[in-house]
Amino acid sequence: MSGIFFVGDGQGRITAQGALGSARHDTFNSDNTVDTVLALMDGQMDVRAQDDLRIQATINPTLLRRQNGIEFVTFDQDSSFSAQSLTGDVELQSNGLRIEQTTSASFKNTTDVAHLYPGSVNL
Repeated sequence: MSGIFFVGDGQGRITAQGALGSARHDTFNSDNTVDTVLALMDGQMDVRAQDDLRIQATINPTLLRRQNGIEFVTFDQDSSFSAQSLTGDVELQSNGLRIEQTTSASFKNTTDVAHLYPGSVNL
């Protein structure tokens, strides 16, 4: 199972009875799999899986490139992300270019976006 999940304000929880990772393929290169992408603003996201857990990225969608060039970050002091696997590995990737390719998003600076996380991260 994989997908793109969004929490703007509030709490989100994803629970997988098996693995959570790559069930889709990259439209640019069908040999590449696409892992789960989490889009988070001023909310909390809790992700749990029985087996391996692979997160392509945790992004703040307000950093998408805008025509007027204005960007802003909506993480607040309560923004958080946690990921836990009962019997497998937890992997958090942070490749900005890959994020753009797999989400069809456009960021002004893919390196900065890939390494910008909410204030609390627990793996």
